[in-house]
Amino acid sequence: MVAPAIRDFFESSLTKFLEPLDRGTLVFDDIRNLLDRQFNRLSDVEKKVMYWLAIEREPVSLRELQQDLVAKLTIKELLEVLGSLVRRSLIEKTSDGYTQQPVVMEYMTERLIEQVCTEITSSKIDLLRNPALLKATALRVIL
Repeated sequence: MVAPAIRDFFESSLTKFLEPLDRGTLVFDDIRNLLDRQFNRLSDVEKKVMYWLAIEREPVSLRELQQDLVAKLTIKELLEVLGSLVRRSLIEKTSDGYTQQPVVMEYMTERLIEQVCTEITSSKIDLLRNPALLKATALRVIL
């Protein structure tokens, strides 16, 4: 998703892309718009997997992911969800498990923060009820 923007706006130079310039904001806005469209097309289960992978920040095994999801899915169902996300280039499979590219992870972290703030102000609790979210928070505090 980022490669075409680097090619078009920064002459295929990663160095130019990473330079702290205001013109990079336009590129990130375009990427955010693309990620917004992709996210809005996801099923609820796919969104929960995306949130969990952003919380985890490290590759997660299939079994670990299955244990942490509130909506208990069979391995077959979880593999279908993960396959769909891989095909959309929203997650990737590594030798250590499933994870997100840094730009997607940061986008999902931002969405998670926005969602949690909305839940707190509206008293409509969904993500905050997720035991895996509490587990992730506890691990971060300990470390």
